[in-house]
Amino acid sequence: MNRDISAWTVPAYEGTCSGKVNYDIGQGIDPEQDVCNDAYMTMISGAGIQDFVSYGKKLIESGYSVSFENDIDGNRFGLYEKEKQSVYVYYTASTGTVRIFDDTVSTVKRSVFSSKRCRLEGETTVLYQIGLPMSEEGTNININGKRINYGMMYVIKLADNSIILIDGGHSMQFDDAQIRQVMDFLEQITSAGKNGKIRIACWYLTHGHDDHFSGFIRLLEKCHDRFILERVMCNIPSVNTNDYPPVAKALRKFYTYIRSWFGTDVMVLKCHTGEKIDIGEVSIEVLYTHEDDVDPSTGLNMEQKGDYNNTGIVSVLMIDGMRFFLSGDINTPVQDILLRNYSEKTLKCDILQVAHHIFNPVSRLYSRVRASWVFIPQSPNGTVRTPDRIETMKVLRQHAGENVFFANEGTTGITAGDGDIRVVYSAPVAGGDYEGWEW
Repeated sequence: MNRDISAWTVPAYEGTCSGKVNYDIGQGIDPEQDVCNDAYMTMISGAGIQDFVSYGKKLIESGYSVSFENDIDGNRFGLYEKEKQSVYVYYTASTGTVRIFDDTVSTVKRSVFSSKRCRLEGETTVLYQIGLPMSEEGTNININGKRINYGMMYVIKLADNSIILIDGGHSMQFDDAQIRQVMDFLEQITSAGKNGKIRIACWYLTHGHDDHFSGFIRLLEKCHDRFILERVMCNIPSVNTNDYPPVAKALRKFYTYIRSWFGTDVMVLKCHTGEKIDIGEVSIEVLYTHEDDVDPSTGLNMEQKGDYNNTGIVSVLMIDGMRFFLSGDINTPVQDILLRNYSEKTLKCDILQVAHHIFNPVSRLYSRVRASWVFIPQSPNGTVRTPDRIETMKVLRQHAGENVFFANEGTTGITAGDGDIRVVYSAPVAGGDYEGWEW
């Protein structure tokens, strides 16, 4: 769906323009998935940095105030707020484009969603790759049809014993043993015990494929009363514009469950490139969303070109001095955008989540990230099934050596409390085969 910026309540852009397209950026947490509730972006081509600056001044003259600014390698970002309205604007230097967002789906202001807290002496912050049962053969569906080799889940235990949940695995990976193990784990690291509430400070979804959230939904079906969910951060493209019905169906179920179990008080943020979000002592800087790959002539994005994985969020998380590169399931087109837009200094990180279960050949990006610790949501055998994967492993090992951890081998926790990254937790996977249940 396309609508003209003149229909918006935000001030009109009047700067340099060689082309303009309007793009439906999607919903927030909307079980009805009504296109009337979507938010929108206008992208202006042929613009310069001065056009970005001038538009920001126009917003201020119209009564908006600047609540956030950022500059990443000459790419400029600004958030302008007035009463309940937020306008996000950014300039991409490599393509000479200005993007303007009329955000109508985030339920709170960014300043309210962010909640910075400094860690106190004696408190710890730990990043965990959660172990998931996967196909030992490394095939998409194993020989007995009961194991997959995808799914992804990470947990950050914050200093105040709340957690940031990143994705949540596939429902096929959450039998009763897996659910019990994950619950025991969360009860332990949050000190909630068997009777306390586990507080999810933020549930961060990288993208809308159900192997990244339906597993934890299945856990919540059994014990959602043990949790408090405060925030959801995502940027899912409109289900009304994609041609992938299973995604829309799975997201509808996800949205319905969240509203049913946790109500409308959950804060929802549709994050955009350039934003910095603080959750406790962790800072999340967004480097890419599906809004960065909109065709300037058609207004279509990568998801509409056939690869939904490229609609995910890419970000860098600052965790206890560690830089964690979270790539979701991106493929080569997003790799190219990241390499074009950002310097080696920006992309360099200590820890890497390997994209799309190592299926995709994005080694050029990994050569810039140069991570000394690597998390792979895959089994070891899954990394040697194609020449591309073997080559990717060579690149990863060049920088990480033996510090490579596979999700099917168990849960691994790392921290850097004393300045050196080290493993502080390790446990094998308890979950077993998929036996046909629904979520």
